[in-house]
Formats: sequence, structure tokens, C-alpha cells
Amino acid sequence: MEVQHTVPAYSMLASKLRLPRGSSTETSLAGVTAAALFAAAGAGGGGRDKTTEALNESSYAHASDAMPRAATQLRAAGVAANRGAAVRTSGARRSVSSGGSSCGVNGVTPTSSFGNGMRGTGAVKTCMPMRASVGMPSVGHRMRGSTSDALCEPDQGLSERVKVLVRVRPAVSQTERGGGRCVDVSGPARLVLHRVDAPVPVSEFGFDTVLPPTCSQCDVFNAAVKDVVDDTLQGYNGTIMAYGQTGAGKTYTLGNTEPDAIGMIPRAVAEIFMQAKLDPLHSYHVTMSYIQIYMEMIQDLLCPENDNLQLREDASNGVHLPGVKEVAVSSLAECLHHLELGDRNRIFAFTHLNAHSSRSHAVVLLTVVKSRRLLTHAEKEAVQLAEKEGVVTHKVKVGKLYLVDLAGSERLKKSRSVGVRASEAISINKSLSTLGMCISARAADGSHVPFRDSKLTRLLQESLGGNAKTTLVVCVADTQLHAEETLQSLTFGSRAMCVRNRPVINERVDVVTLDDELIGRLEGERSRADAGGGDGRSDGGGAFLQLESEHAQLAAQLAEERERHEAVVERLRAEAAAETAEAQASLEQSEASLGEVRGLMSEQASALASLAVERDELLASNRALAQTHLTQVSELSSRVQALLAQHASMAAARHAEEAVTAALREDAATLRVQLEAAVAERDVALSQRDAARADAAEAAAAAARLGG
Repeated sequence: MEVQHTVPAYSMLASKLRLPRGSSTETSLAGVTAAALFAAAGAGGGGRDKTTEALNESSYAHASDAMPRAATQLRAAGVAANRGAAVRTSGARRSVSSGGSSCGVNGVTPTSSFGNGMRGTGAVKTCMPMRASVGMPSVGHRMRGSTSDALCEPDQGLSERVKVLVRVRPAVSQTERGGGRCVDVSGPARLVLHRVDAPVPVSEFGFDTVLPPTCSQCDVFNAAVKDVVDDTLQGYNGTIMAYGQTGAGKTYTLGNTEPDAIGMIPRAVAEIFMQAKLDPLHSYHVTMSYIQIYMEMIQDLLCPENDNLQLREDASNGVHLPGVKEVAVSSLAECLHHLELGDRNRIFAFTHLNAHSSRSHAVVLLTVVKSRRLLTHAEKEAVQLAEKEGVVTHKVKVGKLYLVDLAGSERLKKSRSVGVRASEAISINKSLSTLGMCISARAADGSHVPFRDSKLTRLLQESLGGNAKTTLVVCVADTQLHAEETLQSLTFGSRAMCVRNRPVINERVDVVTLDDELIGRLEGERSRADAGGGDGRSDGGGAFLQLESEHAQLAAQLAEERERHEAVVERLRAEAAAETAEAQASLEQSEASLGEVRGLMSEQASALASLAVERDELLASNRALAQTHLTQVSELSSRVQALLAQHASMAAARHAEEAVTAALREDAATLRVQLEAAVAERDVALSQRDAARADAAEAAAAAARLGG
């Protein structure tokens, strides 16, 4: 039975003892390692009873199922509350309780397995305003937080919004081309939707990136996926979702394995292994899971027997899928093998809109465990102290990359689906509607987010406002026949841009105890497995012929699959070589341009030298002119001072003259008054004289009269 879940000590021991994959000894190894894990964690004594129950329930024959189940029981029992060897060795002084309380930062609880819950930290979120005829207004949004399978670093609490990329598919059939185009890419981040005979015939949208119909798969990867893969390798959770109507190119974009158009999943895996190969300071362990959600049933595509997985939620794990198969992959070829195996088990069907229509939502989960090969002096001392206590600790970063190929929405009158196909379409549309309602609730700061209304939203709730870096790839068709569906997809993308996440770097501490008894039991299991294998080879006969026939058939399939994988690898290498050649040509062109620039710089240097000489001459001339100017200014200043003194004396003389003039005026006025008085007296005297003369004349006349 294949071991589906591994721990670092299991992988290390398996490699040291050179155990074959899938052997009974390897199965026993996984079970014994689980027992060692529980024994190390329960050293303090508080959780021994429930740990013992977990060990009694698990058997070495079913180690792959026992390990995740026992680990869940171990966390639920609160064994981590024992401040024994595990807590002392990790060096983390955290306060925990026997009831499975949270540890780390901001209430984040350590979890593991497929999917994460979403409850912890809160953060204020603002929506990016959209300049579009159809879109969301600027609103506030509050995140309800998340739980993660790692301890969060306290300085990683910054929020970022969901990034949205739109890929426009050209018309592929004569019918679509006859209907006319509907999308006009007006810029690298904007597009205009034209709808004939609609109340609003023109609608403008803005996104992070808009890729025209002429773009390649490599362009999509560089624009939407590469940054998320880089973040996953740094310990973040990442999500890539492909959304759109049926036949818009979602599966082609995400999961295509044909060499002429390699999809995002193979490219992401190739990028992970390439960067891991180029990083000598860290070791990487990559695992893969592949599921589909078909009519609200979760099915394991790598293990078809698990056809109705149930979502579970607890305080330690959050929302997860117990029992899902998780396989280790060490190369792109292995990942392609499992991806094609899952695609064979995935449900596709013919409709009038798409001859190869996905009838389920598919989710590929890539888990990257990154550990350091070189330690600092302090870390080495901590490891040595842990080894003295009999416990080996490994602090690793765990990044999870969700690649989600959503089934396409469809209208029954267009797809003409009936019977089972109609039921599938109804289920798909219902889950996508729930996804849209969850995004709208997140964007509008709703008090209730209906994640529980669909298994799809329940599984992906961490990607919508939680601990993840999320990129949404909206696939639309450039034809008037699907203009309304294109409008709905673009509106969905506009709402998604208003959702903000709080990604954090996930760290995990694995604690494993190794001793001589464990190694002895492993060697015993290996010897018993070898003995059992010898007995099995003696059966002979028809069974051997049947095995040979099956082996030949599998060899033929393997050869065919290997050819396809080699073609994919060669195509990726060719693209890398083309990019390298293009970069080399660009470098040569840059060097030629640099030579020209250097020549121009030399000419400019000589010109600058001559200009410097001219500058010095001008400076000397300016200095002489300045000296002359200063001399003239000094002379002018002296003249001005003299003029000012002369002006002051003249002003004083003028003031004196004005004073004399005023005195003379006063004297003249006095004389005028006196003269007027003398004239008046004279007039009076003359009047009196005239009167006296008149009186004398009268007296003389009177005397004459008297004398006569």
C-alpha cells in the first residue's frame, strides 16, 4: 500500500536504509515514524492517554491512513501543551493549553492537510475604485481572518488585494467569427466591451493585466503565475483560479499538457524545480494532490476509490480533506504523470458549446516544504542541544499553491444539455453563483459570507480574504454570440478586485525522535518483506505470464507517456533557449548600444574639457568685470554719499529760509494790521477835520450874517 503522507524523518530513514517505494517495509516505516512522533510530542505526560489511543487505533499495515488521523487526534488532545522535550527543543516559549489552544501570532493555529480554515485575524480592507460602466463602487471591507498550517511571522501582516488578469480568446469557429467581435483591448490593463442592441452598448473595464488574443501561454505564465510561484517558494500560500464561461479556454490555459501550448500547471511545476535546483542553501520537498468537485461530491483523482471525500473542520486543522492522496514528486515528469492520471479520471463531456467540456471543478494542490541546509551558529547550538535531549527538530517553510480549474458556466438553451448534462450544468452554475456571492459579500463587508453553501467555496475560503496570495485569470471569448457571458465574467473579475487577503509566511516545526529500537524494527520489517518477496516469486505459471503481459502493456503506456513528457520538457527547454537567445541578442544589442554610448561619452568628455577651458576663461573675465564693477560701485557710493550730504545741507538751508520767510510773513501781517489801523485813524482824523472845517465855515457864515 502506498504511503500517502510523509514526515522528514520518514524520508530520511527511507533514503538511508534504501527501502523500495511501495514496499511493506516502507509502510511499516511510516507507521513507526508516526509512533515516534507521538512519543516525542507526548513526553511531558499530559497527552499520553489519547496518544496511546491514537497509536492503538493505527496499524502498521494502514500507516498511510493512520498518520494524518493520529496527527489530528494528537493536536486535538493538546499534546503540544506539554512543556516537555518538543517545546524545549523548538525554543518557542509559547503559552498553550491542554484544550488545543492557538499558538503563534494573531491567533493563528497550526494546521496541516488539504485546505485551510478561515477564522483568525481581522483587517480593514478597501476596495479599488473601478472606472467602468459595469463594476463595483468603492466600498470598505473587513476580513474575518484565517487559520494556517504554520506559525505566522508577526511582521507579515500586510494585506493585498486579489489580482485579476483577463485573457481574451479569439473566435475559433465560423459561427463565432460570423457574429462579429465584442472585445477591444484598449491598453495593457483596460478593455472595452461592445454589445450590439444592448441598453448600455459600451462598457469599459480596468484590471491588473489584459492579454489580447495573440498572447501565448508563456505570456500568461509571466503575467499571472510566476510571481505567485515565487511567493510559494518563500513560504506563502498561493492560489491561481481560472474563471469563465464554458469553452472560454480555462482548461487550455491551466492544465494543457500538449507540447505546443503547455499550461500553467506544468509551467508552475517546472519553475518550482528549476528554482529549487538553483538554490544550494535550501532543500525542497514537493507533494501533489488532485481532486475534483463533481455535483457537490469531492473525488480524489489520484485515488478514484476515494469518490466522496468529506470536508472537516476543527480548531487545529481548519477546513481540510482527510484521506486525500498526497504524492511526493521530484521532477516535472512525475508531476505530468500524475496530472495525466488525474485527467483520465476527471469527468468531461460533449456539449454544443464545447466538445471537451469540464463537468467538474478541478483543484491541484502543490505543497512545497523548504528547509535550510546551512545553519547559523546559534541554530547549530540549538540543534545540538535538541539532539542531546533525544529530539531532532526541523524548522521549515511550507508554501501551498492551489491551481483551480473552475468548470465553465453555461446557459442550458445554448449548450442544449439534457438529462445528466443538465444536472451537471445546474450544479456548476449553483456553485459558481455561490462563489460570486462570497466575493460580493467580501467586497461589500457583509456580515455573513456564505462559504458553507458550496463545497467549492468552503474549500477555497482561505483564498478569498484569508492567508493566500490569489490571482484570478478571467477567460472570455471575443465574439458577439457570447457577449452577455463575457459581461458577466468581467463583472465577476471587477468584484474580485475588491477582495483583500492577508498572506503570511508559513513556518512549521517538525519534531521526530529517533533511537536504536526504531532502526532495529525497521530492519526487521525489511528482512521480513524480503523473505515474503522470495516466497511470492515461487508461484510461477500463469500468474507470471499475466504479470509479463501487464508489464508489457504498462511499459508501452510508459514509453508513450515518456515521449509526451519529453516533448513537453523539450518544448520548455526550447522556450527557455529562445528566451536565452533573445536575452543574448538583447545583451549584444545593448553592448553595441553601450559602445555607441561610450563613443558619445568620449566625445562629450572632450567637449566638456573644452567647455571647462571656456568656463575658466569666462570665470576669469567675470572676476575682472566683478572687480571693476565693485570699484565703480564704490565710487558711485562715494558720490551718492556726497550728494546726500549736499542734499542734507540744502534741505537745512531750505528749512532756514522757510523759517525766515515765515517770520517775514508774520511781520508783514503785523505791519499790514498796523497800517490798516493807522489808515483807519487817519480817516477818522480827516473826518473830524472835515467836520471841524465845516463847523468853522458855518460859524464864519453865521458870523458874517450877524455882522451884516
